[in-house]
Amino acid sequence: MTIRLLLAAIWLGLAPLSAALPNPAVAAPTAEARSIATIEEIYSNLGVVDVMKLSMQQALINAPSMSNFTSAQKAKLVEITGTVIDEQRPALLHKLAIANRGDLTPPQLQVILKISKIRYIQDAIAHGADPSRVADPKTMTAEESAFLDSVEKEQYILDFLQRSANFDTVKPDMEAISTTIIERFVTWLSTQKS
Repeated sequence: MTIRLLLAAIWLGLAPLSAALPNPAVAAPTAEARSIATIEEIYSNLGVVDVMKLSMQQALINAPSMSNFTSAQKAKLVEITGTVIDEQRPALLHKLAIANRGDLTPPQLQVILKISKIRYIQDAIAHGADPSRVADPKTMTAEESAFLDSVEKEQYILDFLQRSANFDTVKPDMEAISTTIIERFVTWLSTQKS
């Protein structure tokens, strides 16, 4: 709706006056909010939550207490783990982004965002939890390779990556997620015939 149509509708009584007034809740995002959103996108591109999910799935199904469970039961545990972590993905990304904001400028964040979109980088990060994801530099285009070569020694990138490797911020969340996973798994087990 254009401004003229909105004003005409208010004048004719077809729309409330509040429709013409700016809504403070819909105000433009602040620079900090944009930075946090960019970092969330970076972590999403890099598959950080996916790495956490794979690590947790492996830890749970390889736990000594799971040795007597069937492969179908373990598969269900993996499924539940994936579902619960995916439900918490936005919150985890947001919390990590806030914790690792640092003092990065918007241009620096754009450089890191561009790096996060390079498949080679994504595969290198995923390889830690999923050895089947092999980081092959040949997957980079000439442009990606040249870009990465031009920025790889920038201290702010190294600092960001170092901060990003610390998941202490979400440790309480991951503990709560673990509890939810176990509760759902136990509930599912109780519905299965012996």
